[in-house]
Order: sequence, then structure tokens, then C-alpha cells
Amino acid sequence: MVQILKHVMDRDPTRLVDGPKHGSVRFASEASFPRYSPGSPLASCNARKVEGLKMTFEAAEGYEGLDAYRVLIIYPDGSATNLDVKVSIR
Repeated sequence: MVQILKHVMDRDPTRLVDGPKHGSVRFASEASFPRYSPGSPLASCNARKVEGLKMTFEAAEGYEGLDAYRVLIIYPDGSATNLDVKVSIR
């Protein structure tokens, strides 16, 4: 299982565009600690949890190999980008 946390400010900012062929993807709101690098001006934010979106990929039972999926991320300013996620299942 792969989990990716994305800190966002909108309620439904992420959509699955192309699903994986050998598994499933779920999204859930969750508070977590940001991980800004120590030299970042935002590093002080690492000390407190903030609401974010957890994206979880779960491979089909018994599957081993490569899989991929595409997610559309919509930012608070209305701009958007596609995120291509590639996973290796062992």
C-alpha cells in the first residue's frame, strides 16, 4: 500500500482522472505534519499538524509489477495540474 499526503485548502481539490489497472485509489481528509526542508521559509510549519488529503493506492491481491494512475489536482487559486503516479508492487 502506498500513501501520499498532500496539504490542500479546498474540499474536493483532487480527482482521479485515469485509475490504476491493477488496484484502487482512495482519497481521505487527514491531519499530518508538513515536511518542508530545514532551509525552507516554511520549515516552522513542520511543528504542527495541518489538514490535508491522503491518497492511498492498494494493489489488487496477488498482483506484482508496475501500475500507474493520473490525478488532477486543483489548487485554491483555480489553477490545476495532472500528477502521474507510478508504483512498483512487489
